[in-house]
Amino acid sequence: MLLYKVNLTVFFCIFPIICYCLTDFVHLLGYGLLADTLSVYSTSDVTTCLEKCDNTTSCLAVQMLWGAGKCNLLTMVRAYTYEAPQCAFYLKNGTTVTIINRTLEGMDQLLQNVVYASQEVCPNGWTSESLSCKLDRTQSTCNEHATFLDAHWNNTQCVIPKMNITWTCPEDRYAFALGHFDYGDFCYIARPTGSAGTGNMYERKKNYCFKETGGYLASIHSEAENQVIQSKRFIYASGYTNICLGMIFRDGFTLEIGLSPKNYTAFSFNTNRTINDLTWLDGTALTYTNVNPASSLKTFTGTKMVYDGTWYCNLTIDNTGFNQFVCKQNAVKLYTPMNTIT
Repeated sequence: MLLYKVNLTVFFCIFPIICYCLTDFVHLLGYGLLADTLSVYSTSDVTTCLEKCDNTTSCLAVQMLWGAGKCNLLTMVRAYTYEAPQCAFYLKNGTTVTIINRTLEGMDQLLQNVVYASQEVCPNGWTSESLSCKLDRTQSTCNEHATFLDAHWNNTQCVIPKMNITWTCPEDRYAFALGHFDYGDFCYIARPTGSAGTGNMYERKKNYCFKETGGYLASIHSEAENQVIQSKRFIYASGYTNICLGMIFRDGFTLEIGLSPKNYTAFSFNTNRTINDLTWLDGTALTYTNVNPASSLKTFTGTKMVYDGTWYCNLTIDNTGFNQFVCKQNAVKLYTPMNTIT
């Protein structure tokens, strides 16, 4: 299999990767899919078809109709088939879906990911009821679902377990804080500056977050998230409680709040800069700021969060004032099938 993506990430090495649009697609070499056809699109170009799927609501996969100059946009994916010469199918590779007491690998895991691509209590397109999810299907189509999905026919509809969803942080030697927001669920850990070792401040803290916690230098997108990160402060004998979250300035140092100038070489010498000239290092949009009114961006050198949760950007570069940084990662979403299926 080949994995196609808009921002490249290797998922399984047995599936080669291609990058298009804003979504990963896995090229299913030797596999077919059992799914509904959402629409037929006129193109013989794989890239164009994948881009069309990425921009079409409910499209989860595509089937190239080689020689016909068309491709099928597919939805309601329910199973895969083994077909040695098959090379026409491409499947979206979304967030890994973990269901309690269900251990999957390879194609089974990819299928489960796309079935629950909406990240909701029911698979895409199913109706949620009190203890189960239901879908109007014929019995023969219902029976096509992969066995591990636990779908069955109740004489009138296709039924599948409804999931109870919980969020958790990694079981680690560090104490993560869990934050729930309307834009996502995340885990946070503050670490002493010295734990990241020596060298370029940005590189060493970025690498530390990735290698030690699986996360990245934190970005902040709401007052609620700012408060979660503020609550992770260590209080040192030195009296410093400043949190560094990841910002690059002209000297190449980083003071870890995750903000960086959009064009930091020019930005650092521009006396007319504003908050709109900043961006988060992790690439997320600048939707929230908490810069203290006493802090002037015209003398911008870095960013730190102080004891009251506000940010200062006109700083003296003094490592003793930056004794901690915060790593952030996506929380793990756990699905547990409800006990009763009706």
